[in-house]
Amino acid sequence: MTLLKNLSLSILLISLISCGEAPTNTNTVPSFKQRELEQAVYFAESNLGGFGDAGYVQYTPTTAATQLVATMNAAQTLTPEEEKEYKERGMFIPKAIPYVLNKPTGKWQVVIIGDETAQKVIIKGYGIDLTQPLVVKEIPCCQF
Repeated sequence: MTLLKNLSLSILLISLISCGEAPTNTNTVPSFKQRELEQAVYFAESNLGGFGDAGYVQYTPTTAATQLVATMNAAQTLTPEEEKEYKERGMFIPKAIPYVLNKPTGKWQVVIIGDETAQKVIIKGYGIDLTQPLVVKEIPCCQF
């Protein structure tokens, strides 16, 4: 009898959970995407620091921004072999957050801006709202 009672309670609980409404709080929806965006900004900041280590200290902020966008997007591109392996294993192919120059062109992007006047590179992470970045980093030119 106890087993039947537990089974009935389990079925009732599953029914209530599956019939419940989706959460209306939209702040919980992008939390994973926001963490992914924050990581993308951090990776850009880290790679910008690597330019100096590689001997590119002569880059102007605009040149550094252009090179950083190209480098970051290339690093996220899967090789044909990697893409084939994902497909053969039936795995989800991840969609990376894109890096763009100067202004956002869509949701969930990292924007890299070379500011010649202030002699810095500005990294902005945009989510759903393209008028207000979620993350902003400013790196003086002399630091890379």
